[in-house]
Amino acid sequence: MNLIEMLIEYRKAGNKQLLVSSECNIEKENLNIIVLEILSWLKLEHKRCLWINQGRKTCLKPLQLNMQYPWSRDLCMLVEKEKLFHEYFRIKDGKFEFSDKVEEKDKIEMRRLAYINYNPQKNT
Repeated sequence: MNLIEMLIEYRKAGNKQLLVSSECNIEKENLNIIVLEILSWLKLEHKRCLWINQGRKTCLKPLQLNMQYPWSRDLCMLVEKEKLFHEYFRIKDGKFEFSDKVEEKDKIEMRRLAYINYNPQKNT
């Protein structure tokens, strides 16, 4: 199971152990927000790729974090301490983005998987 599949599975089952080891003490509410933020960011990045391919003037952007929010601080801890997150992402200047180690084809696939599989329910 790749990272995106794990994030999607977490959204369905809510099993914290899928993403976080016992040494990272993250409240479930903050982990929920983190997963939503990452999936939403990846989905938007895929849309931006499509727009760029159509010739629209846009660019890929990192996810801006605000350290006043507990979920942003917890995301920093995840990227620092959890191998699963550390392999794929980094935080630089308050911005969450792919690690330099991640190949472009892997970034494209992660964005595509999030775009296809992450479909938040609309409130009616």
